[in-house]
Amino acid sequence: MTRGVAIREHPAITTVQASMRLASALLIVLSSAACGATPATRTHVVEASIGAPSCPAAASSPRAPPSQPKPSDPLAEMPGCRALSGTRAPAITVPSAAKYCASFEKTSFEKVGTQLLASYKPQQRPSKVIVDHACSPIGGDAKHLVFERGNGHGGSLVIHRIDRDGAELQITRLSIGAYCRGASAGCGSVQVERARVPAAAIDAHTHLVHAALTATVKEFGLFELGGAGGGSGGGSSNDYHLRVRWEDGAGVFDRTFTGYAGTEQAVELPMKMASEPLEQALKTAAFTPAGLSESDRAFFDLELTRTFSGTPAWWVAERYLLMAKDAGTRAIVPVLARVAAGTTTGAGEERRRVAAVEAIATITKFDARVGTGGGERSIEAAAKTYEACLR
Repeated sequence: MTRGVAIREHPAITTVQASMRLASALLIVLSSAACGATPATRTHVVEASIGAPSCPAAASSPRAPPSQPKPSDPLAEMPGCRALSGTRAPAITVPSAAKYCASFEKTSFEKVGTQLLASYKPQQRPSKVIVDHACSPIGGDAKHLVFERGNGHGGSLVIHRIDRDGAELQITRLSIGAYCRGASAGCGSVQVERARVPAAAIDAHTHLVHAALTATVKEFGLFELGGAGGGSGGGSSNDYHLRVRWEDGAGVFDRTFTGYAGTEQAVELPMKMASEPLEQALKTAAFTPAGLSESDRAFFDLELTRTFSGTPAWWVAERYLLMAKDAGTRAIVPVLARVAAGTTTGAGEERRRVAAVEAIATITKFDARVGTGGGERSIEAAAKTYEACLR
């Protein structure tokens, strides 16, 4: 027979238990406050066995969704803006330093040197004038040529694309007359013409063009100690532009002259000499009007990107921008947007900004000069919109 054993609680133990119950109750009350509980819901606070008590999941209650920040630009959500996101300009390769120097043909080399020395007008007296040549990898007949010419005061820019096609050269000419009268046919728009000429028309002058394109005239003053020298200077109001890009498969040489006749002879004279055979070949070509092809547009995009990767003369830049609305594609929008977002310090910069914005609006069919309500926006605001859209 098992006897029940009476167990008597020790007073100290009873006191400890009471203290623990009191502490637990206090912890629940404090936890309720921490969880944001009201007096009616405090009994639902769960007591953790170890550590701080945990709060039950809050009951869902209808609540207005958090307000989304409004876009800083009211046009940022328009389809035309979103379509520009991530657009990248055509990749251009900058010719690296030549690993070797192509040799010059002796007769052409001597002819270029003799003619440049005879044409140069010394700026100092006495002085020594020499003709130096850059190291270049080109030396063979051109497979692809870019020949640009234009006149600052005349408002013109003409870009020739010349590609070898067997025994012939295919020539595409893109041109614009910026100062023509509004009633003139095609005024202010890009004109496209095509022609073919025998490759020999330019190949016969390859060596001379090579020697002239790489030449620079250098003048060294020979003043006596304590003395002063005299010289001649000259110039004219003829502000013109020449650029030749020659690619022969082995390398490329790209050179530009833009300025007033007679003011920068060191570069102007060699560029004039290199351009003359090209001008003569173009005079024999029978050009016919044509429409812009996708290949023409890709060519224009590339040349505009190359031009603005440097620091073109203001009026050459302006002509390119005016041509862009007709001949360009979305690929050049990043380049145009950089021009439009640039700092303007005068009327010239403002004209280029206006032309860049107009070109983007025409190419993309998204005119940021017009607000969401149809109101007119400033050119500066439109430029900032396009810049934001490209991010």
